[in-house]
Amino acid sequence: MVRISLLLIILVPALVLAAPIDFKFDPDARRPIEKPPKITDPFLIENGKRDEVKVLASGLQVEILSDGYGRLPKYVDTVVIDYQGWLTNGLVFDSSYKRGRPGTFQVAGLVAGFSEGLQHIRMGGKARLYIPSYLAYGKKGSPGLIPPDSTLVFEIEVLDVIE
Repeated sequence: MVRISLLLIILVPALVLAAPIDFKFDPDARRPIEKPPKITDPFLIENGKRDEVKVLASGLQVEILSDGYGRLPKYVDTVVIDYQGWLTNGLVFDSSYKRGRPGTFQVAGLVAGFSEGLQHIRMGGKARLYIPSYLAYGKKGSPGLIPPDSTLVFEIEVLDVIE
């Protein structure tokens, strides 16, 4: 009995310590921004001065084009949207209109600025989002599509909100 107890006392901690730990540290993982960086993009500075543009605490700029009639999407919802995204130089990098069909996305699965902006557009509404680079693809950009440190502009129409 003593041998079994001794064996368990030695083996159990050894097995626990030897178990593989699946901690993956990703230094580029999205984290909440405690204090948004100062906006230095001249486009965003001037755009934020327009009366029809609401500047949120995060630095995201939202311009409501039509109010809509339904509820606001939540972070945990899925949305069906028509949208077009372009850089401040006018280059369109993505468009559901060009594909001929709306996109369906989980709000939580999008870049931070897009996700935050969607939560300000009612179902049936249309808005334009001006997303600072730190709420989009940041210093990495999206190779071949979006250069590093790019401000993004999206025009979005929320067609449906699915809980």
